[in-house]
Amino acid sequence: ICYLPEGSPEPGWAAPAVGGFSSVSVGPNGLRVICPEISVPRQGLPFDAHVNDDSWHALRIHPGGAAREDSIDLVLRPMKRARIPTVIAAAGGFDHVLVQGESVTKAVMGLREAGCEVIMASLMGSNSLGN
Repeated sequence: ICYLPEGSPEPGWAAPAVGGFSSVSVGPNGLRVICPEISVPRQGLPFDAHVNDDSWHALRIHPGGAAREDSIDLVLRPMKRARIPTVIAAAGGFDHVLVQGESVTKAVMGLREAGCEVIMASLMGSNSLGN
């Protein structure tokens, strides 16, 4: 997760790798870029850019039979109960839940208990965790 200052152009390096995931969001303070860590250049970023070096992992989920408007609540409930820091992004009919590395197992268990199909998707590619 990388934060670029207001007025920054969308970075070409944020494009998803084949089978991977990336997201660029515009907010009041600039851009939030979610992409594979290896894609983020370590040089040439604006001086006021912030790169979050915490170990985040993306879980690609399908909320089962939940209506689209209910799916975010379905995902957030078990994360809140387990006190897992969570970032949510949606793309291509799936929701992506980003959790820190030490919380991955607990997050997967909670999401499955809530009825979600969980596919592990590191920011570099994806591996099915089955159901």
